Amino acid sequence: GNFPFIVSVALLAEYRRVLARDRICVRHGLSMDEIDGILTAIAANAIVREPVASEEMAPDPGDQHLWDLLASFSGAVLVPGDRRLIVEAASETSIVPPSAFVEQMFP
Repeated sequence: GNFPFIVSVALLAEYRRVLARDRICVRHGLSMDEIDGILTAIAANAIVREPVASEEMAPDPGDQHLWDLLASFSGAVLVPGDRRLIVEAASETSIVPPSAFVEQMFP
């Protein structure tokens, strides 16, 4: 409840695909019903927004939907766990490493 977060239908679908991988299900002991429950809770507490086309290109074309989603909401920041996204993002992109985000939220 300390900050709003933004997702898109496509991003929720990607989360589902990843969480449904056999090794992820086994590792975390999640059933498909539990995965769907988690994603429903995420969607219920998020700002669900369809991304707009961004002029900025993501370092990895497979991540363009994240850049487009970031552009769809003024003041939004992306907090990726992917080091490549953090390192290769243009300086004007609102990319914040997880550790820095936590420090900003909970000084």
